[in-house]
Amino acid sequence: MKRLILLILFAMLSLQANQATPEAIKTAYLYNFTKFMQLDEKEKEVSICLYRQPAIIPSLEKLRGKKVRNRVIRVHILSDLEQIPQCTILMIPKLPSPQFEKILQLAQKRHILLVSDGIEQARAGIPLSFYIENGKLRFAVNLKALKAAKIYLSSKLLRMATLVH
Repeated sequence: MKRLILLILFAMLSLQANQATPEAIKTAYLYNFTKFMQLDEKEKEVSICLYRQPAIIPSLEKLRGKKVRNRVIRVHILSDLEQIPQCTILMIPKLPSPQFEKILQLAQKRHILLVSDGIEQARAGIPLSFYIENGKLRFAVNLKALKAAKIYLSSKLLRMATLVH
């Protein structure tokens, strides 16, 4: 009987995982990235900021107030790049070149992990970017961009990534 219950529970969990939206999966990734990145010892919170990413807001709001590594997660929805608080992670869309360069420099200066969509974004200098491969959500890491921003990710996380230059 116990075995049957476990099989049913596993089947239900598998079904739920297959029905997860891309936004829910990205949210889970973002949460896990905070577990595998070096965080400033002085910071008492982890700030995940969004700029022009409305689809992920409902999923990401579920992280608000949760704790990771004894730090509270804060979610900031930005309407203007000039409003960037001390973000730990900043998720951005594809941006026009002048705006892209500005945000890239600002993120490097403040040691913010920039995240975007599309492997080409990682090749263009975004440290971490989501992309779809064979129907599955993956992420690419640009090691040069990480180094420029002085962001350190665990080798465990890097082993799961596609490394780009």
